Amino acid sequence: MAELDRAVLAALATLPSYAPAPHFADRVVAGVQRPAPAIGRVLAPRLAASWNRRALAASLFLGVGASIVWTLLNRTLLLSWLNLAAAETGRSIWLGVRVAATNLTSQPWYAPLRDFASSPGRLALVIGGCLVVYVVALAAMRRLLTPPSRPVPHGNW
Repeated sequence: MAELDRAVLAALATLPSYAPAPHFADRVVAGVQRPAPAIGRVLAPRLAASWNRRALAASLFLGVGASIVWTLLNRTLLLSWLNLAAAETGRSIWLGVRVAATNLTSQPWYAPLRDFASSPGRLALVIGGCLVVYVVALAAMRRLLTPPSRPVPHGNW
């Protein structure tokens, strides 16, 4: 076995060397074209459409900046506008609630429902029935969602 290993090593020693020439790496690197830096591509666009995008971005930036400066200089006026808007919004919501309540109480089915709910016994009976139905529905849902304990025949279809 050792004789065979020596023969293989001797045959490998006779093979030509495949090492690159001394300046091969320098020549390869010199031939590589590197892209321009990203900041250069951003600042010097080739298409006219990119100038339009820059103008839009600059105008938005200036608009937001102007808004911030105006807000800082006119805080009391802005707060008065916000308080007025909040008060009007609150009044509008309260008016909507009152209109909805008035419309609800003027319905023909409202009076019998009010009479039914005026008896605490009947109301407790209805609430208890709803709770029983809810518990039964939860138990059914749990039964449906629980995986089977043993394999189901033809369960992979």
